[in-house]
Amino acid sequence: MMSFKLWAAALSGFVIMAQSALAADLVVQLSTKEASLQDAGCRLYTSPVGFPLKAETAATEIWAKAGAEDQQARIRFEGLSAGTYGVACFIDNNRDGIVNLSWTGRPKEPWGVSKNKRATFRAPRFDEASVSLNASENLAINITLKK
Repeated sequence: MMSFKLWAAALSGFVIMAQSALAADLVVQLSTKEASLQDAGCRLYTSPVGFPLKAETAATEIWAKAGAEDQQARIRFEGLSAGTYGVACFIDNNRDGIVNLSWTGRPKEPWGVSKNKRATFRAPRFDEASVSLNASENLAINITLKK
């Protein structure tokens, strides 16, 4: 007969394995022809609130590890639950941590969102740019950054 401690340890190990099996990665392949990706970053959003410009409403933010001449980079959001996500990326040319806008509201720095959605006279909406992530299935998307 299995002791309670042994049974509890086995059950907790099963739960941890089940949770990790339900986690997936979202891999973002960035590319640009306009500048280096040395100062490129991506923000992951789980809802439309603040998408795509508000850093404070993003679930997380990751900056690319790219060299001064690199025009391609990869960013990996790891251990995500199944759900709907929007990704917004930009090259922070002046390194101030925000997407700088012109007086007309257009980004001054190269930018892009998941599904490479571009809208006219407004920012892309979350529902237009979001992607679905299934449990335990990694997803790779391409985002092209441009002005």
